[in-house]
Amino acid sequence: TAALVDGDARGDAALPCRLSARVALLGREAREQVVHTLVLGLDRAPTEVAPSGRLRDAMALTRRDRSIAGVTVTSALLGVVTGVSGLIAPLVLAANGLSASAIGIVVALSAVVWICAGALSSRVPAVRIDARLVGAAVAALGLTWLIPVFSLSTLAIVGFLLVSAAFRSLLGALIFIIPVRLAVASEAHAAPVIGVMNAAWAAMALAAPLAAGIVVGGADVRWAFFCTAVVGLGVAAWIL
Repeated sequence: TAALVDGDARGDAALPCRLSARVALLGREAREQVVHTLVLGLDRAPTEVAPSGRLRDAMALTRRDRSIAGVTVTSALLGVVTGVSGLIAPLVLAANGLSASAIGIVVALSAVVWICAGALSSRVPAVRIDARLVGAAVAALGLTWLIPVFSLSTLAIVGFLLVSAAFRSLLGALIFIIPVRLAVASEAHAAPVIGVMNAAWAAMALAAPLAAGIVVGGADVRWAFFCTAVVGLGVAAWIL
C-alpha cells in the first residue's frame, strides 16, 4: 500500500511537468504555423497588390477614352447645375414671396427626392449602364432647366427643383460606375480617374454661381436657366 501511495504521489508530481511540456510543444507548433503563414503571405504580396494609378495617367485616359471623357464632362455639368440652382432658385422663390422657412422646406423635399432616386438608381443593372443611358439622363436633366424659362411661378420652380434633383441623383450614381467597370482595369487605377471627375465637379460648382450671379445682375434670370439648359443638351448631344 505504501508503494502504491508513493507511486501515485510521484505520478501527481510529474503531471505538471508533462503538462508544461505539452503546452510548450503546442506553443512551438503555433509559432511555426504563424511564421509559415507570414512567409506565404510575404511570398504572395508582390503578385496580389496592384500598383496604384497616377493622376497623369488618369488625365491621359480621360483625353483618350471617350467614355471616361463623357462621364468627366457630365460630372462637370453636375457641378454647373448644383452651383446655378443653389443660387438662383432660392432667389426666385424669395422674389415670389416665400419665407426662408418655406424655401428650406422646398430644399428638403428636393433632398428627399434625391435620396429616393438614388435608391432606385442602385437597382439599375450594371450591364445596362453605358454612354447612351448617361446621355439620355443628361438630356432629360437639360430639358428640366427649360421649365423656369417658360414660367417662374412658385409651382414651376418647385417642380423644377424636384425633377432636377431626381436626374442629378441618377447621374451621380451612374457616372462613377463607368470608370470602374468599362475603362479602368483595377480599383487602384480607377481612384485617380474619379479624382479627376471630382475636381471637374468642384471647379464648375465654384465658377457656375459666380457666372450666374453676373448674368442675373445684368439680365433676366431666365437667361441663367436657358444657358444651363443649352449646356446640358449640348453635353448630351456630344455623349450620344
